[in-house]
Order: sequence, then C-alpha cells, then structure tokens
Amino acid sequence: MDTNEQILAESGGKTAGQVLKGQREALGLSLDDVSYATRVTKAHIVAIEENDKDALPSRVYAIGFVRTYALYFGLDADFLVQLFKIKTIGRHDPSRISMESDVDESSFVSARTLLWSCFISFMALILIGPLFSPKYGGQAQEKLGIPEVPADLKAKMDENLKTIDDINTQSQE
Repeated sequence: MDTNEQILAESGGKTAGQVLKGQREALGLSLDDVSYATRVTKAHIVAIEENDKDALPSRVYAIGFVRTYALYFGLDADFLVQLFKIKTIGRHDPSRISMESDVDESSFVSARTLLWSCFISFMALILIGPLFSPKYGGQAQEKLGIPEVPADLKAKMDENLKTIDDINTQSQE
C-alpha cells in the first residue's frame, strides 16, 4: 500500500476539512472563534471545511491555512496537510505548470545588432564628446558663469597646502 492509499485509509474517507470541522464542532467552537485564534479568515476556514479549493488562495497559502488550523487543535498537521493535498487540491497539478512562453521571438534583438549598436554609440561618443570639452572650444569656465577664485584666497589656500605638506614631511621623518 503506497503512502496516499495509507493516508486515505486512515482518514476513513473524510477530507481534511471534514476532520477539522468535526473537531471544531466537538469542542463547541464557532467559525469566528477559530478565525480569531488562527488569524485565518472565516471565508478561508469555511472553504477548507467545505472542500472548496476555488474559494481558497494559492496552493501554498491554502496548505499553510490547513496546517495552522490543525495545529490549533493539536492534531497531526502533516497528516492533515497530506490528506488535504490528496483529496482537495491534488499533490501537483501538472496542467498548471508550463514551460512554454507566449513571447514573440521576432521581437528579440540579435547579438550582432546589439554589438553594432554599442559600437556605433561608442564611436559617436568619441567623435562628438570633445566638442563639449573646454579644451576644444566647448563651454569654458567663463561661459558657464563660474567666477575665478580670488587671488588672495588662492594664495591663502596655497599657503595652507604648503603647511600641510610640511607637517606630513615632518611626521614621516
């Protein structure tokens, strides 16, 4: 007997939702009580109990909700999750897994075209770039409106730099 058959035999033909609903009713708890304690919405609890996979979110969330619901009652969460997978959502739905894409491959750019585009852009940058450099007649400092550093401030900066150089030289000796 394989694992699935063993789980189905142990469940007595019930779904995970029926087991959980039976436990909830046996303890006299309302849907609101369970929803509040587990932080799973009432609608999702009802969907689990009624085996309504279409009312549940994605497979991963649904499995997490069943696990949380089972752990709340102290039941075997792994067993109930496996039962839920077998009876409600299926182990894996291969029809939903597709490796095919709907991308129009004619819209792809070939490597050759990409390489030529990069080469042409680079050459344009080399040829046109110097035109914007002040050395070759581009906008010089005066044209941009940046004033020259005043002579007295420039002399003071040079003096400070010389002092810093002297201190560094002395500390290295």
